[in-house]
Amino acid sequence: MTETQKRQPQGLSHDTRNSKSSAGMLFFEGKPTQLSPKDTVKCFKYIEKEVLRSLVSEKLLAESYVKYVSKNTQIKDFVAELQQRCTDSHQSILLYSYGAHVQKAVTVVEIFKKEMRRGDADDAPAQKGGIKQYNALSCFVNVVQGRNELLERKLNIPVLIVALVPSEREFSFPKFTPQ
Repeated sequence: MTETQKRQPQGLSHDTRNSKSSAGMLFFEGKPTQLSPKDTVKCFKYIEKEVLRSLVSEKLLAESYVKYVSKNTQIKDFVAELQQRCTDSHQSILLYSYGAHVQKAVTVVEIFKKEMRRGDADDAPAQKGGIKQYNALSCFVNVVQGRNELLERKLNIPVLIVALVPSEREFSFPKFTPQ
């Protein structure tokens, strides 16, 4: 028996890879996702495939421009792209983000709304009735090992979904709140 095994209480091991307290395992609505919070590509795909589909109808998803916002998003280019989508096709826009990326998403939305209000009367929906904003806030739960093997820490990681809808369109989904 090694020195470490002698000091360790019976029945406990340091191998926590298969337990739910393994470092960085994300849960969504109580279900394990097999995601790590640092794997942004997989997290964004999960939000698009699972979270959005649980909040809005397939019809709205098909009719909307759906895009994620990350910390690396170029604000000026992204806002110009959103303006183009909104003025050319009058599509609804669904933006989503999580964790440390949420602040950038909020910034993008506020700048987009400001630019739409300043737009020309001929081509800006803001001048012809405006854009309505609806937000849904959910979260991943990151379960990490606490100070010892018997304790877990649960950290909430916010997931923000923003719907930007032309005023003439109907939008009523229970988990979204108007802004």
